[in-house]
Amino acid sequence: MAYSQDGNYVAVATDQLRIQIWDLQLNKIACDIQGFFPCEFTPDGKYLVAMNYTLTMGIWDVTNGEMVKQLPTDSELIQCVSISDDGKYVAGAGFMNVIKIWDFESTKKITELKGHTAGILTLDFHPTQPLIASGGHDQTTRVWNYETKKEIQQFTDQTIVINSIKFSPDGNKLATSAWDKTIHIRNTSDWKTEKILTGHVNMISSIDYNKDGSVLVSGAGNNSVWEADNSIIFWNTSTGEKICQLKDHYGAVHKVVFDKDADRAFSASADGTLKISDYKTCQTVATYIAVGGKEFMIYTPDNYYMASRNSLKGIAFRIDGKLVPFEQFDIYLNRPDIVAARIGKSPEQLIRAYNYLYKKRLKKLQMEEGNLKIDYQIPHIYNETDLPLVVNESSVKVSVKAWDDTYNIQQINVYVNDVPVFGEGGIRPESKVKSIRKEIEIPLITGVNKIQISCINSNGAESMYESVEIIRENSGQKNNLYVVAIGVSNYKDTRFNLTYPVKDAKDVVAKLNQTATMYNQVFTRLLLDEEVTVSGFLALESFFTSCTYEDVVVIFIAGHGVLNVDFDYFYATHDMNFDSPETSGLSYDTIHEMLGKIKAYKKLLIMDTCHSGELDKDEIERGPEPEVESGGVEFRAAGVGVRNKEGFGFENSLELMQDLFSSTQKGSGATVISSAGGAEYAMESDLWKNGLFTYVLISGLTDLAADSNKDGNITVSEIRSFVNIRVKELSNGKQIPSSREENISLDYIIFGK
Repeated sequence: MAYSQDGNYVAVATDQLRIQIWDLQLNKIACDIQGFFPCEFTPDGKYLVAMNYTLTMGIWDVTNGEMVKQLPTDSELIQCVSISDDGKYVAGAGFMNVIKIWDFESTKKITELKGHTAGILTLDFHPTQPLIASGGHDQTTRVWNYETKKEIQQFTDQTIVINSIKFSPDGNKLATSAWDKTIHIRNTSDWKTEKILTGHVNMISSIDYNKDGSVLVSGAGNNSVWEADNSIIFWNTSTGEKICQLKDHYGAVHKVVFDKDADRAFSASADGTLKISDYKTCQTVATYIAVGGKEFMIYTPDNYYMASRNSLKGIAFRIDGKLVPFEQFDIYLNRPDIVAARIGKSPEQLIRAYNYLYKKRLKKLQMEEGNLKIDYQIPHIYNETDLPLVVNESSVKVSVKAWDDTYNIQQINVYVNDVPVFGEGGIRPESKVKSIRKEIEIPLITGVNKIQISCINSNGAESMYESVEIIRENSGQKNNLYVVAIGVSNYKDTRFNLTYPVKDAKDVVAKLNQTATMYNQVFTRLLLDEEVTVSGFLALESFFTSCTYEDVVVIFIAGHGVLNVDFDYFYATHDMNFDSPETSGLSYDTIHEMLGKIKAYKKLLIMDTCHSGELDKDEIERGPEPEVESGGVEFRAAGVGVRNKEGFGFENSLELMQDLFSSTQKGSGATVISSAGGAEYAMESDLWKNGLFTYVLISGLTDLAADSNKDGNITVSEIRSFVNIRVKELSNGKQIPSSREENISLDYIIFGK
């Protein structure tokens, strides 16, 4: 482990012959390089020096993780490294018992110091004089003048192994630690021992001074000779007394490094964690854990955490001896703002952004911060039915019991492949009860059915899932495809007429009809121009009356997507008032509600309109409508013009939101592909004879161009990936499709031959 004293980075060597460099300001793993212990940052924090797999000392640029230089080691596996305070020299040594010193700029070896009779494990340059101290397996501490190449002092008063050496920042003291569980502090004016520090019960592996030399930190191990220690101790160097001792690591402490600008130290352990500790409060501030390459988690002693999204699947809480998935308390404890503020390395602007994103998440979940109560009290649910693994039937009956010792049961949720069988509101008890037993009939589809049942209490905490997978055998019957295509080119207000939405709708129906052999029947419904009204859309509910849970539903809409003065999205119906979209406009909430009413588990909504992606109202402002593009390209723009606010922009906040927060809501269970971002405009042109998005969508289905795995079928994920890439390319980045909702558990075929 190494720390850059500019406060920007900490590097940790892993057991995979890799070094992960953490960005302490952005609170993430910045890069992962192919190097290994030992490692050390240059004083300016720009470079990391570490062993390389070619058995040279590599020098990496920490901003991009690229190796820029190599220091020749004569093929020795270097065990320790030190860099002079002026950054001019690098020293390394190992089991060849020779100290090698290189010129950093030229990378040439300028000196070899010989005298140790066994492996060298520790080195440190004097801060102002041409001296370097060393120690190792020969039970000696030696001090050298590397300009004259002479050994000037040797100490033999510590035994077994000298494992760590440090000069004080002013160079007046030299501290050495050994496996004999002692730390000796010597005065460098006469080299006499002033203090002997004892208190560890196992070998001392690492020591370091704070900025003014008044405090020394030490870390210890747990070899089999003595009892396990695994602690770090902060010492008062004037009195030799302990300031505090922390025993938060569960494995040997390999390295400790003081932050010279804070009252804190970093410690790296065999338990796979990196910790920051404050000696004045005698508390651990935060713990860092890497999960694989760049996935990570950082947490505080009181369980607040921040984590990369893909690492969350490996996170759980232990309550009453049971592992509880992170979803149960994620809304309370996933607080990157609190974590970053306590660590104290992030800019205030970023901490405010983290807090803003947290509050935005609460708002999206319709929760009030003041109403959150973190009591780790979760309700319970129990499946009382012994279910078979394989069935022929189209449904199964499950008897469940839900209860809570403190709060009322608010609802029972039932999901099949992340689709809420009884809507997002679930099953609601008829009265306020702390216990309820219910028999539930759950429809199944052919193939794998991942059934999850949970309950939520009145405090908003969700139980653990009762989960089971049931395979329904294939009956040999084909299912039906329901296609609704809606397009408006001619509006009652003729100022807003478009050229291609009606053609878009017809072309999508025609293209999907080409896959009719995959289905028992294909049912289609076109709503065009004057037919497109709010009442006409709501009447589609009868079209889906015969739709079963096994069928596939595709809804396509094209035309104007309009934002009102409050930046709420409306699909422009034929008779909508463009000055007041609430008047006869079709809100996204109404569309979402329709999706929730459709029985089919496999449902896809495709929106080729402006502003169809997710929009953050707090990060946009009114702006001019887009200018007409060259080459006959036009935007489907109407209503309130918008643009992203300057400063902390929507693109960055959306990226942060997706990186740090995993959605704990499953929504309607549908996948919604939007042709443009919430603040973006959709294009159409005579060049494509369609809207750009529809043109790409149809081209992806034609000749199975979007069939990335070449299996003869196109799935939802394949077409989504295809349109995302091609639309961005053809629009030069001005129109970027997104997924307004996404069911990653249910990927299914929508086109094939």
